Amino acid sequence: MRRYLRPHYLFVFAGTAIGLAIGIFVIDVQPAIIGWLVGGGLGLSGGAYLAAITSGEPLVGSGGRGRSSNWTLEELYGDEEETANPGTRNGH
Repeated sequence: MRRYLRPHYLFVFAGTAIGLAIGIFVIDVQPAIIGWLVGGGLGLSGGAYLAAITSGEPLVGSGGRGRSSNWTLEELYGDEEETANPGTRNGH
C-alpha cells in the first residue's frame, strides 16, 4: 500500500518554512530560539488553517454528522429562569 501526500499539505510545509524564515530574519528577540519557535508555530498553524479550508475538512466539530453527546445544555445547567432566580420557582 502506497501513501501519498495530499496537495493541501503543501500549505502546511510552506507555512512552516515561511514562519521559520520570519522567526529567523524578522523577529528579533533574545534568545533567538524563541523567535524561531514563535515564527514556526505561527507558520504551522496558518498553513494548517489554509490546508483545512482548501480541503473542506472541518476545523472544529464533526462537520455536520450530528451531536455525539448524550446530554443537553439544559440538563447540564438547568433552566435559565431557574438559575437566575432560584428562590422564586413555582410562584414562591
